[in-house]
Order: sequence, then C-alpha cells, then structure tokens
Amino acid sequence: MSSSCVVCGYSITDPICGKCYIKQTRAVLNDLKVHSLAIDVIVHKMKSKLFVETLNEAKCILCGKENLTLCRYCFSFISANVMRELNLSESFIKNFEYNQLDEEVNSLFI
Repeated sequence: MSSSCVVCGYSITDPICGKCYIKQTRAVLNDLKVHSLAIDVIVHKMKSKLFVETLNEAKCILCGKENLTLCRYCFSFISANVMRELNLSESFIKNFEYNQLDEEVNSLFI
C-alpha cells in the first residue's frame, strides 16, 4: 500500500507518522540538553505545522496507529524552518538533523 506525502506528493519511503516524529524530536532535543520549556515551545510549533488530514491508509511502522502524512524530507524541512523561526542557530539545526537521523535509525532496531 503506497502513501503520498501531503506536502510534496512523493511516495513516503520512511513510513513514520507525525506523532512518532514528534516523539523522536523530543528525545533528540532532550539528548542535546535543550531546556524542557524550549522543547515544549519547539514541539508545539511543529505540531501546528505537521498534523494535517490525509487520505493515506498506510499506518506507521513504529506505533501502528496513525496514518502517514509526511515524508522524511518534508518533516526535516518543516522542523528546520520551525527552528529558524525560533531563531535557533544553523549549527544547532544541523546538529539536530544529524541526531534526528541517528534516533530514527536506532528506533527501527529497538
């Protein structure tokens, strides 16, 4: 069953839902020693941009509950833009993206 990203329209090859991406984001920000209040602000802003309606029926491979909405690339683009809107440094954003990929890969093997 194929699903398309609601942002770019391409096929979603990393079948992870928005809620699981948010959980991974919290974990990575926590690992990066970001203050819990700052994490809440970042996550709240990301949620407002990530959760949209979809006709996709494929479920997330991590939680098995949520329908897929975004591809990994669009999630990364949106999360980086949220961090730029909050005036976080480019070096922090790059570090976040690198650690986010590590967290995603690790979660597939747990």
